[in-house]
Amino acid sequence: MNRARLKQARAGMVMDGGAPRCVGCDQPLHFGTDRQGRTTESCACGYQGYLKTRTGCTRDPLNPLLPVGASSYDTK
Repeated sequence: MNRARLKQARAGMVMDGGAPRCVGCDQPLHFGTDRQGRTTESCACGYQGYLKTRTGCTRDPLNPLLPVGASSYDTK
């Protein structure tokens, strides 16, 4: 074991799992986008899928006093 891994172990850090892999053939997945701008994942074995994206809840820069998730552009 090298020094970097020993330091990480003492600090309570874990190693990165690496690239996501296909559940069917255990090969690394390839990522891209389609014409609508959606992120796709695919594998040489024929697997294809879309990634589910999450929108982040951030403060509105135009009105920082609004609660998180609210927007000054919302119309009522």
